[in-house]
Amino acid sequence: MASRIDNITNVPNIESVGTRIQMNEIQITAAVDRYLETLHTDRTTPSSGSDISDFFELLQNSVESKQASERVPTEYRILVVEEDPPEVVDTEVITFFIARRLPGQFDKGPIGAGKVREVTPHHRSTIEHPETPSEKLVTMGKFYDNWITFNIYARTNKTARKRLIWFEQMMDVYNWYFRLYGFRVVEEGSSGWEKVKIDDLTLTKYSVTYMVRTDDTFHFSSQELKDVLLKVEVSNN
Repeated sequence: MASRIDNITNVPNIESVGTRIQMNEIQITAAVDRYLETLHTDRTTPSSGSDISDFFELLQNSVESKQASERVPTEYRILVVEEDPPEVVDTEVITFFIARRLPGQFDKGPIGAGKVREVTPHHRSTIEHPETPSEKLVTMGKFYDNWITFNIYARTNKTARKRLIWFEQMMDVYNWYFRLYGFRVVEEGSSGWEKVKIDDLTLTKYSVTYMVRTDDTFHFSSQELKDVLLKVEVSNN
C-alpha cells in the first residue's frame, strides 16, 4: 500500500455542498494530476496500484469516511464485507467480488474499451537499488482490468435504491482518492435489482459494477537478472 499523506488539505474537491458535480474522467484526472504536482514527498511505493486487495481497503476507508462526514452513528453505518450473501444483516450491507479479470486493454477511447491487450509484462522503471547502491532495481508490470461487482442489500426497495445512488456518488467523490494510490476506476453501470431471502429475512439487492485497472508489478535487481541469464546459458551448454 502506498504511504499515507499527512497534509491533504489541497486535495481536489469533486463535490460541492448540496450539489453533485458531474466531472468526466479527463477532468478528474487533470484535477488530481495538478494536485499531485504540488506534493513534495514521495507518496508511493514501486507497487502503487498493483494489488486489488489494496483497492478494497481504500474502498472501505472511503465508505467509512463518507459516513463519518455525514455524522452517521456507528451502529447505523453500512457494512462493507466480502462474503456474499452477507452472514449478518443487522444494517445495510455492501458486498463485493471480482466478476471478471482480464489483461488490460489499450486503444483510443475509454479505459478498458480498447482492442489491444497487455498480455505480457513490460518494463515500468529502472532506478538505483535502495539497498545496494552498485545495482539497479528493475520494475516490470502487467495491467489488468478487473470488473468488480458490488451488491447492495437493504430491507426495503426504497432503502436499497437510495443506497445505490449514495454509493455511486461516494465513488465519484472519492475518485481522486483511488487515483492518488494508482487505481483507475470507471463505472460500468447497474444490472438492476432482485429480492433475496437470507434466513428469515427478505431483502432487496441492487448490483452495480465498476472496472478497476491495476498494474501487477514485480521487481528484481540487475544482479538477479545476470544470475538468471547465467543459469540459462549454463543449462543450454
